[in-house]
Amino acid sequence: GNTSTLTASVQVTVKDITPPTAVFTPLTPSVEQNEKVTFTAGSSTDNVGVVSYSWDFGDGNSEEVFVSTIDHSYADVGEYIVRLTVKDEAGNTATTQGTVTVTDTELPEPGIVGGDKTINEDTAEIFDGSNSTDNVGIGLYIWNFGDGVGSTTTSVTIAHTYDNPGVYTANLNVVDNAGNTSTLTASVQVTVKDIT
Repeated sequence: GNTSTLTASVQVTVKDITPPTAVFTPLTPSVEQNEKVTFTAGSSTDNVGVVSYSWDFGDGNSEEVFVSTIDHSYADVGEYIVRLTVKDEAGNTATTQGTVTVTDTELPEPGIVGGDKTINEDTAEIFDGSNSTDNVGIGLYIWNFGDGVGSTTTSVTIAHTYDNPGVYTANLNVVDNAGNTSTLTASVQVTVKDIT
């Protein structure tokens, strides 16, 4: 019936093996080039708490931060997979991902090959817009030949005939493949000689 006055003890360490849950918003944003997008991972959870947020923005940039909000911008047009990995104090991790669509805002610039022209009346002349530039490519070439005739084409070159002698200004505007229209106009002076 004797009871010991000593107590035997062991220390039990319980390891955290429960991974966190990774969540961020917005999951599918659409932004313009160089526009700041704010990613928020504050809804990520863990049984003992999230301690770090590792972001891979899909454009070659990544960053580990210790707060749940981060800003990022994209220089180039395209779709990017954004991955978030959250980590708790025990080193357990969880990853989620979303897609960012970056739209084109860069305006195209028209350009006409060659300088001013001197041509004969009633003779077809080739006009070449291949000096036009854009980051996503030119979709439409909009020509105004200065004689009351205009043409919109997907072709980089176009033939035009002036019926009457005189001095004309041929103008070119362009639209890129994202639908952006040039605000600049490329021009050449065309001198049409009388040969009749």
